[in-house]
Amino acid sequence: MVWILIRQIGEVRFLRLALALCLSSLFAFNLTLIEGQVERKPFRVEDSITRTTFSEPDETGINTSCKTSPDGRHFLVVTTRGILSTNQLESSIWVYDTEILRKHLRSGTAKELQPVRLWSVRGTPTLEQFHSYASLITMATWSSNSSSILFLLEKRDKKRHLYAFRLGDQKPHLISLANQDIIDFAEANGTTAYVAHREGPNTSTADAERTRSSIDLTRVSLFHILDSTQFPDGQSTYRPAELWVSYRGRRSRLNQEPDGRTWGYPVAAQRLFHLAVSPDGNKLIAAKPVDQINPTWRHLSSYSAQFDLEHLEMPSGDPSLDWAWPWQYVSIDLRSGSLWKIADAPSSITAGYGGRATGTWSRDSQAMALTNMFLQQDTAMTPNLSACALAVAFVVQRNTTCVAYSKYPDQKIFVESSAFGNTNQDVSLTWSNGTSEQYKLFGRQWSGHESAKVVLGTKERISLEVRQNLNQAPAVWEVDTNTGDAKEIWDPNPMMKDILWGPVSIYEWTGRDGYHWHAGLVLPPNYLPGHRYPLVIQTHGFHRGQYLVDGPYTTAFTAQALASRGIAVLQLEDRADRHLLPEDQEATAAATGFVEAIESLDKDGLIDSRHVGIIGFSRTCWYVETALEKYPAAFKAAIIADGIDQGYMSYMLFCSESIPCEDYEERANGGRPFGRGLEKWMANAVSFNTDKIQTPLHIEAIQLYSLLQEWELYSSLKQQQKIVDLKYIPDGQHILQQPWHRHASQQETVDWFVRWLLNDGDANGNRPKK
Repeated sequence: MVWILIRQIGEVRFLRLALALCLSSLFAFNLTLIEGQVERKPFRVEDSITRTTFSEPDETGINTSCKTSPDGRHFLVVTTRGILSTNQLESSIWVYDTEILRKHLRSGTAKELQPVRLWSVRGTPTLEQFHSYASLITMATWSSNSSSILFLLEKRDKKRHLYAFRLGDQKPHLISLANQDIIDFAEANGTTAYVAHREGPNTSTADAERTRSSIDLTRVSLFHILDSTQFPDGQSTYRPAELWVSYRGRRSRLNQEPDGRTWGYPVAAQRLFHLAVSPDGNKLIAAKPVDQINPTWRHLSSYSAQFDLEHLEMPSGDPSLDWAWPWQYVSIDLRSGSLWKIADAPSSITAGYGGRATGTWSRDSQAMALTNMFLQQDTAMTPNLSACALAVAFVVQRNTTCVAYSKYPDQKIFVESSAFGNTNQDVSLTWSNGTSEQYKLFGRQWSGHESAKVVLGTKERISLEVRQNLNQAPAVWEVDTNTGDAKEIWDPNPMMKDILWGPVSIYEWTGRDGYHWHAGLVLPPNYLPGHRYPLVIQTHGFHRGQYLVDGPYTTAFTAQALASRGIAVLQLEDRADRHLLPEDQEATAAATGFVEAIESLDKDGLIDSRHVGIIGFSRTCWYVETALEKYPAAFKAAIIADGIDQGYMSYMLFCSESIPCEDYEERANGGRPFGRGLEKWMANAVSFNTDKIQTPLHIEAIQLYSLLQEWELYSSLKQQQKIVDLKYIPDGQHILQQPWHRHASQQETVDWFVRWLLNDGDANGNRPKK
């Protein structure tokens, strides 16, 4: 479980009349049957599960480019679809031939051009994924010589193995050791580096421990007590990992100091940073836990309560397993084995700056571009203590310079990527808002400059993109980079054209505290202007360029399936400033925003404000529970799924061996829940105020740890004879991936809201007698 994670309604920023006219004409078209056309069917949960999604490039991104082989001859695509009958996913590797694409572009034809399927695999996913619509095949990429596709493959042993599929072969071959579970990898010039989970105690050892007459559980986390195989360390919810390399035909482990001491690969970098092998194959950019806190770091700017360099103390256990313990970039020379700490300061990614931590090599393998790091250096004799958004380090000179500083939190934009130009003295930086900056080294000073326009020759240049928008399904598009002309060449889901779709529009309003909200509004396919519809608010993120099928996650959210039943859905963003607010205001600000959304939609005449439901997932369960407590009359039904609520029981169960967990819950509730501090908890924590909740609530727990946490709320409501039910998915994962798990969760969402918003609570569809 991750721990980390107003006056009058302002004017709506879109033209209401234009929206009504647009929706009216669009939905009227949906209701018209063209002669000879097959009648379109309502969208079901099954349609989302069985549709083909793009895993590479990842369709959870926006208009992403397909990876081209270094020799430019092929493009790579990976797709995944669910198979409900067998509870499996099918993942496939596809390749487009550039020459065939070029001929297709010249021909000017609009016919579909499908790629060649190289290989497919089926299996039931069990390993944790961190986004929806995940794949059995992950991190697929071209080898540096264009001869192979490297990827991680999840297998029945519940491990991800590193494979390579050579073009022309019938099946892939294994690169990593057979017993290794791989987290990350990178390859260049025949050198392959990867991070692998360290093997924990075997089952027989764990079973033997349980049979002892007395077991010392002091300083052991509850996660380890419940499942010592998944959490082998005992004092951490993370598994230890090691750094390996295959260099010049020899495989070896790299995380070892000259004096023989070993260090674990930091868990805080495993999801935030990607290994980088130099083009010549002789050097590697990796991550390493810092050895100790340098006193000069204590005043570095941090925006995270979990990364307080002012008071951070060395962990008692393995520092690599402590999410709050800082890590730093290192460069390893594979020829000599020497390690260079690129800057005597930590990465800033876990200090709350957001964005990505990336390491990129120049073409000559002599310079590195590094993002999101602290780098103390004198500017006019005064140290700059802010995070460096982009730094460049030169290998031979062993010097590192900050090129650009972070724009967070003032502008609330984050680092997206960086890249060298043709030389190691030209570098670019891209921000999360899409803007790009170019820098050039003049002497010893980096200066911003306008990049020269690239003049293309007469020969066609082709790129492939997976394009989508709120109402356009992801599909492969062929793009002429000379002219910008583009056309769709492959839609992997043609059957979806026979399904009624609830059109999506961007909805905006300003809250009483001045915050400007954004959301995606999904109206039923048969929308009638002037009719007021029931509403479900789905929380936890809105991406305005992403095809809105379910919502940001596949646990509980199911926007189109709800719309097909005649329920409007508002997919609400997370407040951009939520982690900058005081911890005791975060959930209240969100809860107030939910109510303001209802008021705005009601004022626009779009919804029936008497029939509103809401869904919380993960962190937003806390927000939803707060809303049910503070605004009990606003919601007719609610769902929370596998989340946190900063409650008393979760504090006692899961925070005893986690200082960040303790700190956050204490800040959220006004202190420590002991003695007089308990009085503040009783006033602030939702778990002590369940008597105020009147809304029928469906609770979904995934795995045993979630069930224990959700039991406090469930038991409290149950003992007060309030309407509550509890569903349990024992072997699911936080973001549900297995078809059967998804169907259970998402269909229960539809059934719950149909029952309470359309049928007024009668499961048989009979409205209560008046």
